[in-house]
Amino acid sequence: MKFFPFFYPIFRTALYQIFKCGANGYVLKSAGKEELSQAIRAAVKGEKFFSPKISEKMLEGYLRKTTAREVKPIKDTVPLTKREKEILPLIAEGLTNQEIGQRLFISPRTVDTHRTNLMHKLDIHDVASLVHYAIEKGYVETKKVQHNFFKNNE
Repeated sequence: MKFFPFFYPIFRTALYQIFKCGANGYVLKSAGKEELSQAIRAAVKGEKFFSPKISEKMLEGYLRKTTAREVKPIKDTVPLTKREKEILPLIAEGLTNQEIGQRLFISPRTVDTHRTNLMHKLDIHDVASLVHYAIEKGYVETKKVQHNFFKNNE
């Protein structure tokens, strides 16, 4: 069973460090009896629990990140090579470099080089944005990405 630290005030950097260390929840020191009781029940079941204020902070942070990502325009007129067009949907589907290499009969290192080139050409700096680009430009269907994401993260 993971622990639930009690802290106040809420420091975003402390939250991230606590989660990196494996905590499955966070309860504020100001929590009432009912909230504390819910947290304990969740911990016993192995579930995650966050005080409502923490959930709000996490959602605000997520929305801020996604909004910032959406504001940055993705380059539209960048021509992709034939191989990049083959690799992009496979990355978006959640395949590893090893799996992509096996499918295309190339080394994982070559796949990584193509991935790096794609991100550089498109001025994209994370895989989530690369997946977003692949969906937006029709290189892969959203259903396929969701199916593979949930399949690979079970």
